[in-house]
Amino acid sequence: MDLWGGGTVMGQLREMVLGFQVGGTSWQLPVKEVVRVVNPVPKIADSTLARMGQLIRELGHDDWKVREKASGELATFGEMARTSLQEAFKQSEDPEVKRRIEGILGDLE
Repeated sequence: MDLWGGGTVMGQLREMVLGFQVGGTSWQLPVKEVVRVVNPVPKIADSTLARMGQLIRELGHDDWKVREKASGELATFGEMARTSLQEAFKQSEDPEVKRRIEGILGDLE
């Protein structure tokens, strides 16, 4: 199984049934009935995307303290920020912004 944040999980199930919970109810599903397992990409709230966008714009701010604060806060978003940062890196012509984005993305590795 490929994970949305990168990496792969491989192995074999030891049990003949797969147990899981949905809405507080436990279910037992025979493994032979499993056709497909999906690891969806999480939906990020619009307010979070807007905040990340604002912080990315602040990476090029004239004030060093604002740039530093934005870098630190973006780093706390972790994998959620990866796609936004990669897109911003492609679009930006500001070397300072590119350098900071490279640093944040490098820390995610």
